[in-house]
Amino acid sequence: MKLGQYKHTTVEKKRYTISYAEWLEDGEILDSVTYAISPTTTTPLLIEGSALAPDGLGVSLFISGGEDEEEYTISVLAQTDAGQRKNDYLSIVMDNYDV
Repeated sequence: MKLGQYKHTTVEKKRYTISYAEWLEDGEILDSVTYAISPTTTTPLLIEGSALAPDGLGVSLFISGGEDEEEYTISVLAQTDAGQRKNDYLSIVMDNYDV
């Protein structure tokens, strides 16, 4: 499921937070989250860090880099302690804002 489309510039480093609270069963928490970014470009979009929320109901990731006027898809695969898996994605549109 598409979680959203966001504008980003090459000089920014932004935190994005994804909540899975509405999807998880009572007492269930996230066990792990993995990411895949496409397309691969000369100046790649990077995930500089990622952490599960302390309550286990969400995840935060820090995104930086990227190439001007490119559109990236970040696929997010969340897995829970009950064995469920959910695949979502974010769309990151690079804005060629000049600093």
